[in-house]
Amino acid sequence: MTRLFTEALQLHQSGRLIEAERCYRQLLSEDPCHADSLHLLGVLAHQSGHPAAALSLIRGAIASAPQYAVFYGNLAGLLTAMGRAGEAVRAGDQSLSLDQFSPDAHTHRAGALLQLGRLAEAEAACRVSLCLSPEQPKALGVLGMATARPGPLLAAVRLLPAEPEFHFNLGVAQLTAGPRDLAPRAFKAALALSPSHGLALCNLGSAEFEAGRTDPAQRLFERAACIGVPGFSRPLINLAILLSETGRSALAEAAIDAAIAAEPKSAEAWYVKSDLGGTCSIEAMEALLRDNPTAESRINLHFALGKSWLGAGDDKQAFLHFGAANQLYRSGIPYDPAAAERQMERIAAQFDKPLLKKFAEVGVPSDRPLFVIGMPRSGTSLVEQILASHPEIAGAGELPLLPDIVAAMADELSADALAQAGAAYLDGLPNFAGSRRVVDKMPLNFLHAGLIRLILPNARIIHCRRDPVDVCLSCYVRKFAGKLDFAYDLGELGRFYRAYDRLARHWRETLPADAYTEISYEALIDDPEMEARRLIAFSGLDWDPACLDFYRTERIVRTASAGQVRRPLYRTAIGRWRRHQKQLGPLLAALGDLVPS
Repeated sequence: MTRLFTEALQLHQSGRLIEAERCYRQLLSEDPCHADSLHLLGVLAHQSGHPAAALSLIRGAIASAPQYAVFYGNLAGLLTAMGRAGEAVRAGDQSLSLDQFSPDAHTHRAGALLQLGRLAEAEAACRVSLCLSPEQPKALGVLGMATARPGPLLAAVRLLPAEPEFHFNLGVAQLTAGPRDLAPRAFKAALALSPSHGLALCNLGSAEFEAGRTDPAQRLFERAACIGVPGFSRPLINLAILLSETGRSALAEAAIDAAIAAEPKSAEAWYVKSDLGGTCSIEAMEALLRDNPTAESRINLHFALGKSWLGAGDDKQAFLHFGAANQLYRSGIPYDPAAAERQMERIAAQFDKPLLKKFAEVGVPSDRPLFVIGMPRSGTSLVEQILASHPEIAGAGELPLLPDIVAAMADELSADALAQAGAAYLDGLPNFAGSRRVVDKMPLNFLHAGLIRLILPNARIIHCRRDPVDVCLSCYVRKFAGKLDFAYDLGELGRFYRAYDRLARHWRETLPADAYTEISYEALIDDPEMEARRLIAFSGLDWDPACLDFYRTERIVRTASAGQVRRPLYRTAIGRWRRHQKQLGPLLAALGDLVPS
């Protein structure tokens, strides 16, 4: 029997699984309680894609020989792979109680903790495992995922280059921690090893879409959707968003309906459907909410239900859901309203007329950048779409360029630092052939209007203004892709808007009229041609009638307003807050005299 077991083990280690299984089963026919054979046949079943059989066999091995730590360790790994992380942690604990120096047991336990979202504990378990055995690909892989750092995953890839999950997770870590431009390479490596890796296809598609390459992105999402993994809605959700942002609303609706059909319990799919303007089943979403999903799922469902109840004419139910969604979001954000107010006061005090005069000649004299700023939901997307409809203006969307430059400067306002910042901005500005102006529509760049004047003195700034209550309400009832820390509490929203309004008044009084102008959303709706002509003249270009047909312009619109800018102008959003003022008490109180009479 010993010789047969040795032969089986050698066959197993060399990858000859069918022959190894035959030997293990022969051993078990002679001794049905042979623990090592039960255990390794279970490992083999797991490797062959039969988790239920593997679970039964490994538990049989433990029943026959409960004193072996390795049995519990592999049980933990199997349970983690099956998504039963709580049981896996307990199996890992049992393994370590028998052998606290087993690196594999620490690694299996770390994987289960990672699945439970207990990242600090997962990291600690990995570090213990790597102290016991430094070159463990699996431990390095889990460490990289727990810390969202590419370094450990790069080491795992070097040690085990044929494992597609290591390449995939490396790409995810690079998207999180950088360098982002290397992530597509990692996803492509994962796909070379596993062509049907749905998440790698999706993430590679997202990278292509982010880079503005919509056609290859669409092909990748469609390829992932065609794999047909049951309950996997991610590629269809991504495809729906892409189709919406490129102006194909009917196809987008069909894609999101297919996503819900594939995964009816996907809270994100329901949210995207509501965001695209589709009619959602209130009953289905409320049933999902009762299933007590994750906080992120509850946020998605509450926002979708709020919009659906609003459409059904029930303000009370709608704002109960909007309130729940915003409260959940706010609970995870360490936002200090007073600190935000002080920040805007410091900016106004720092960027005064003497400072602007002192550094008037040090920036880069390019008139290529055209900044559109303002509160989110104030009409910035509409203004960008009108501008980008001009043949000599390109819309670049919400660029992170300026906030990154501000963070790197760390308040250093020397002539050299300002000149370098201007050059860095121009270097990072996308190159659109044939365009004399490029629009950067990052709304919160209103914080940096003074700095823009110093680093790019010939740049033009268009500040979008809108009814204060309408703009705050519109922020409150939406889930933004990027966190707007001030937007999840009505009272805090009002406080932030008051501070913003004071800073806007400062820019109006401080910046020269040839560099800075304001446009009212309401005025634009009332007389679109006059306001559009004024925008183009301010941009230093000749008028083009295409600017009035902005909703026909084909370009990616990557904001919450993607649907609105593809329709002719409408008045229904003006004064919208008056229909809901019973639910807006804290906002109205915080805004005070800024509330329109």
